[in-house]
Amino acid sequence: MISAAGEMLRDVLKMHQAGDLDGALRLYRKILSSDPTHGSALHGESLILESRGALEEALTALRKAAGAVPPSAQHLFNLARIEARSGNHQRAEDAYHACVAAKPDFADG
Repeated sequence: MISAAGEMLRDVLKMHQAGDLDGALRLYRKILSSDPTHGSALHGESLILESRGALEEALTALRKAAGAVPPSAQHLFNLARIEARSGNHQRAEDAYHACVAAKPDFADG
């Protein structure tokens, strides 16, 4: 049986993939209102924010997501990518190294 949070996450991922970014952003934020450290919701929120050019907000969300234990290589990779896009090259390099440390074969999959 899927929890209510699990159902919301499933629904928001479908919305995001279908291109309903406004609806997905609202639902990501609803999830975050009850669990501000929800890594998948932070990650999804950050991708929408990045697509809208809100890089600093995206980085704030991704930095929270990347701080999870254990860290997600996907979150760290996207953090590195947006840090580089924002001109934060040392932070980008650090995040890329953390990504590889979290999942050495990340580039293979």
